Amino acid sequence: MEINEGSIVDLAWYTGQPADVNPFEPHIRWHYPVEASAKPTIASQIRQAKPAPKQVAKPKPAAKPTYDLDLKGKKVAIIVGRGQNQVLFERIVKRYNGKPRIVDSFIPKKRLMERQLKGVDLIVMIAAYSKHATSWSAAEIAKKYDLPFTNTSSFSVQSFERALYRAAMGMRAYEPGGTDQADYRLSK
Repeated sequence: MEINEGSIVDLAWYTGQPADVNPFEPHIRWHYPVEASAKPTIASQIRQAKPAPKQVAKPKPAAKPTYDLDLKGKKVAIIVGRGQNQVLFERIVKRYNGKPRIVDSFIPKKRLMERQLKGVDLIVMIAAYSKHATSWSAAEIAKKYDLPFTNTSSFSVQSFERALYRAAMGMRAYEPGGTDQADYRLSK
């Protein structure tokens, strides 16, 4: 396929099928033919001649913490498969003054995971994109080193923040449903 600037394509990411394909590398699945006009129009020539005015980007205000929580520089291990939503989870931990460390939940060996969790203060696991064996290993490591360990079953911001809160406050690992909800203090 001949791809040029302005080409329209469909991209696909393959997750391990076949084994030699990098799951983080996009592949062109389809190329749509685009017909170029024979002559540029006067309007397009004028647009090309005038430089666009520069807009000064205003800095976004930092997001206000939702929960009354200060991690005080604690190292937080975030166990999630293939770094899924890594940037989002790191920002949340930093917003609460913590130091995030992403740990891949598809680590095949317990010893390797133990090395990656060395020196952390809290462990939060995203179960939605993790192996069962990894969660068992992480729970065993947390118990062995007496580390707070919590688990969330979804990628949602609120669910992750609640798990982070539970870990920091020494609360239970899982959030039960129904009327047995944990007491979360909100920030003012």
